[in-house]
Amino acid sequence: MPKVNDGGPAFPVEMYDAEVDMDTVFPGLSLRDYFAAKVLQGLVTADAPSGFVTFEALLEHYAVTSYQYADAMLKERAKG
Repeated sequence: MPKVNDGGPAFPVEMYDAEVDMDTVFPGLSLRDYFAAKVLQGLVTADAPSGFVTFEALLEHYAVTSYQYADAMLKERAKG
């Protein structure tokens, strides 16, 4: 399975670790996850689409759709 472009860390934090005498980077949330979370906010506040037999199917639709939007945003961003 090919590695998905996650855009790198969205909010990296660099901290000095005195125990090992070096800087440590905590990547936190990936940019892809951040974009997907923002899209998901919009999807769940809008009217739910019809045609889903179960609530679980609707949730899966939201999750897949959110990452499709995030991937499109990362692709467009890379054109930069």
